[in-house]
Amino acid sequence: MPMATETYGDVAVARLEDELSCENVLRFEAILDQPMGEGIRNYVIDMEKTEYLDNAGLEAISDFSERLEESGGQLKFSGLGPGCRKIFELTRFDRRFDVFDSLIDAVRSFQ
Repeated sequence: MPMATETYGDVAVARLEDELSCENVLRFEAILDQPMGEGIRNYVIDMEKTEYLDNAGLEAISDFSERLEESGGQLKFSGLGPGCRKIFELTRFDRRFDVFDSLIDAVRSFQ
């Protein structure tokens, strides 16, 4: 699963593809840590191409969010498809995090 981060001003955008699961959660965490090490505290995770999310992925998201909040940052999401949106609803992540239809709207919401 290709993953990448880009920085737009003071917002890091992590783009996920395919899935976030126990098979790739360590790589996901490492990719998120790099901008944080550079002082970035606001993140958007773009899940437009993500079709599957398991418990390990949810736990990694939750842990990372807690770290961000402790450092004064915030985590938001964009592009959830029907499957991931349903998982967010069942786990109440949709109440815990801001979720946007578009990546542009999610990034702009930090301004």
